[in-house]
Amino acid sequence: FKDTPPEIEQKIENLRITINKYKELHAKYYYQPHLKVYEQFLQVLNQVKKEQGLVFLDDIHCYLANYLESGIVPDVYLSLGGRIYHYLIDEFQDTSPLQWQNLYPLIENALSQEGSLFLVGDAKQAIYSFREADYQIMVNLIDGNEGFHSVKPEVKELSQNRRSRPEVLEWVKKIFPDGIKSLPEKSQHWEDSEKWKKAAAKSGLDNFDCQAVSPADKTQKGYVEFRLLKLEKKNLADENQDTNQDFAGENEDHDTPEKQEVQALVEELKRRGYRYCDLAILAYENEKVKEAATWLNEKGIPFVPYSALDIRNRQVIREILAFLQFLDYPLDDLNFSVFLLGKLFQARLKNDGLNLEPRTFQEFILKTTQAQKLPLYASFREEFPVLWNRYFESFFKTTGYLPLYDLVSQIYREFGPFELFPLEEGSLIKLLEVILDFEGQGKSNLRDFIKFSFEPADDKNIWTIDVPENIEAVKIMTIHKAKGLGFPVVILLLYRDQIKVEEFYLKKVTDQEITTGSRVQPVEVLKLSSKTASASDELEALYQDYREREMVNKLNTLYVALTRAENELYVIGVKERKEYPFNLLETIFQAEAPFEFASSSLKPEVKTSAQREESVFPIRLLPSLQAEEPAVQAAINYEEKHRGELFHAILAEIEYLQDDLETQLNRITKKLAATGKGERNELEAMSNTLRAFLSQEKIAEYFRPHPGRQVAREMEMVNREGHLFRADRVVIAPNEVTVIDFKTGRAASGEVKSAQLHQLKNYLNILRDIYPGRHVTGLLMYLETNQLETIQ
Repeated sequence: FKDTPPEIEQKIENLRITINKYKELHAKYYYQPHLKVYEQFLQVLNQVKKEQGLVFLDDIHCYLANYLESGIVPDVYLSLGGRIYHYLIDEFQDTSPLQWQNLYPLIENALSQEGSLFLVGDAKQAIYSFREADYQIMVNLIDGNEGFHSVKPEVKELSQNRRSRPEVLEWVKKIFPDGIKSLPEKSQHWEDSEKWKKAAAKSGLDNFDCQAVSPADKTQKGYVEFRLLKLEKKNLADENQDTNQDFAGENEDHDTPEKQEVQALVEELKRRGYRYCDLAILAYENEKVKEAATWLNEKGIPFVPYSALDIRNRQVIREILAFLQFLDYPLDDLNFSVFLLGKLFQARLKNDGLNLEPRTFQEFILKTTQAQKLPLYASFREEFPVLWNRYFESFFKTTGYLPLYDLVSQIYREFGPFELFPLEEGSLIKLLEVILDFEGQGKSNLRDFIKFSFEPADDKNIWTIDVPENIEAVKIMTIHKAKGLGFPVVILLLYRDQIKVEEFYLKKVTDQEITTGSRVQPVEVLKLSSKTASASDELEALYQDYREREMVNKLNTLYVALTRAENELYVIGVKERKEYPFNLLETIFQAEAPFEFASSSLKPEVKTSAQREESVFPIRLLPSLQAEEPAVQAAINYEEKHRGELFHAILAEIEYLQDDLETQLNRITKKLAATGKGERNELEAMSNTLRAFLSQEKIAEYFRPHPGRQVAREMEMVNREGHLFRADRVVIAPNEVTVIDFKTGRAASGEVKSAQLHQLKNYLNILRDIYPGRHVTGLLMYLETNQLETIQ
């Protein structure tokens, strides 16, 4: 203020200093109570881990770092330092400081002994900061700010892009690097443009060269379309309060203009010649992935949401796991309630003609709970005796006696999830596979499996459905899931993406402040905001550093998303407010939403390719109505069985016949003898028999390669009851499928013949379901008499 007396100015300054001091103390001590509780929790947790002999994966790097930094020469140097001299690290931009700290001494030792270090990475694709990855490690090595005393790094840039067509790369170049590099330092429309420009420079997004490699097919051009929509939300406060809720769907469509854009675009791409499996829809968040899935579902468009591939996120699987928890502990009223009110039990009742609404069970549960007539299952048995005896009594007799796999198979038989939820077939099969793997480790206890189902998977594939690359469905996933992948067509959905407010900030403790013996970097946990950070230069620098890292992460994520498309890229942005990424894109394209941009006035002609068959032959679980139970095999003696096994072992090694059949069979014979499958002399004798057998033209035809033909050897299939079928050889052609069963000896008759035909008919029924629309034929091939019998 003007004319303020000096003594008042001094008091104001003293107040400012005091307030800033208070802000610093608040930032430093806000989390102290939480940390004290956390320390006590860690003590209890460490005690439990010792008692149970557990080591968490998150702890391993810390344990290793402490061990490597100890004063004693660690034996890891003695055991590895003298054996490993060459290191290759892929995706180096995703390395965490702790990982690098643990690897650094071993690499330094290798380099001092004329070893090598080969790093592969791209700082522009560093998008995993939330996993503690630090791209700055790579940047510092490139810039020479960090490194190894014994060597000077050699940096080689890969400037050729073999994924995207030139037209796609030219459009991406308008944003990265050209657009971001030309951002004005000061803009009246975007006051933070300078900060985002500096953030882009951190990972190199403003300065790189990327040239498209000319594709083999130069006739098909690339194409890019960018639509920035402006969301005009209705002011619901001005609407009539008595508006009928039946019209809620109209408001929803109005608030999601991108929905109709995506639906129409997918249908148009299909009409132009693309297959659904050529299309990928990318979004920043899982919630948007789920939304996009509902849009496609409305139109009956098949899709695979990659965010839902962990089967534990599927409702039917969650209900089955809840039922298993109830069976393990019948006093668990919560999980019994979850199952009673769930989709599976309700669908089973409706399918069986029992019209009991969920409300009936809701009222029963509420009444029982209020009356404290527990346990719930006992009250249910009294209130609904027919339902109990029909659906639950048998489980109380078998739980604890049946193996886990058989128990879950009993659930499948009793409640019929395959019939009621055919779209969940993959999840239901995967659950059985997880149980098989669990039991394969020597475990079968139900309670242990339930604990296992709640643990985060060490191997991401344990609970995740494997999706064949060419399954005829649109792929929907987050940008993080899409990293490293490419798709013929990408539809990218953009929404406001705010700089997240951190719950806490970690400040590294300086060397002078370290009092513990550990040299693992200790930190202070601070509570910061834009206002408290202004209290000191140190806090402001920490706060801005976090924000800059978040900006780098967001820019990198956008770059990754824009570079996934091979042929065509469609970017659909929905602007609600002037926030990132719309302020960036509007500034670069010098346009305000809504606007459209297309790289060409005409969309390119699509070169359709023949549909590719899958090269994998997964176990399929099929309705029991189409696959009968295995027939009882006729008794055979040991010698016959052994000879049959050896014949099958040799034939299983033959995918296709080679020009020199004798050399091919000799090589297989040596391999089987070396692995102990049989004696050399008996294998050679059988090899001579098979040479004569495979020389027959009518038989050799099924062992020759043809365009579009694939061969599955020892193909496994399973029916709903869990009965395993293994076909000796299945020849898959574009229009027909042939299943072959090899037999030794002469053609059978009577009961043995009936059993063989019964088995082959099971194969035919299953394969008709796997390959609908193709002609399926069965063949009995008699190896020692060169006979061939066709079964339609």
